Amino acid sequence: RKWIISERITSQIQLFKELRVDSKIITKMERSFSHMVSAKGSRGIMKVEDDIGRIYYHTFSKLFNPELGFTTRNSLRNFRSNNASDVINSLLNYGFRILYGEVTKQLNVLGLDCFVGFYHKNEFSRLALVHDMIEPFRHLVERSIYDIQEQIRKKDYTFSVKGTVVLSRELKQRYIDLLSTIMSRKRLYKARTGIRRKDGNQKMEEHMIIKMKCFELKESLGVDEHV
Repeated sequence: RKWIISERITSQIQLFKELRVDSKIITKMERSFSHMVSAKGSRGIMKVEDDIGRIYYHTFSKLFNPELGFTTRNSLRNFRSNNASDVINSLLNYGFRILYGEVTKQLNVLGLDCFVGFYHKNEFSRLALVHDMIEPFRHLVERSIYDIQEQIRKKDYTFSVKGTVVLSRELKQRYIDLLSTIMSRKRLYKARTGIRRKDGNQKMEEHMIIKMKCFELKESLGVDEHV
């Protein structure tokens, strides 16, 4: 449980460093993150998660053009478009659904039971293990939304009678293209298998790192290949 949330927080801090967010905010997040070591049980882990989440999403929203109407994340755990009251939240939901599909595919290929998670619980049609394994990669979707904001025009979305956002097909396609580019970027990753550098790292594309994380989860559980 600590690993799941720690992976997400580490990636959030790294994203803010890449976006050159105020160092005082990053230091505040790192200070809160240091309490994870002594956190006990789900309640203790959630306390650290919530403390950093408030800092992160409050700051993240300020990185966007106010005209886009994004002031906070509508829901961290529900990726349905009907929860989106602005175009940024709608794109976040759309991006997370794509990530959800990718992670589900990798876990299913490995034969893992997606209904059995470590941190999230099954609710409605949500697969707990998929939501667990999405956590380390949320930053990919959040970075892609940050990058596409300058391309968003009023003609790219409309509001339904219920006040929720409907994305245009053109905006969805532009977003998919951008997210695909980000997923293909390479970064250093300390994989357990394969040809590695002297420091133990490999340069791997993000979508391959997702695959490796799922494989490493299976290895750590000691799941028999033939079961």
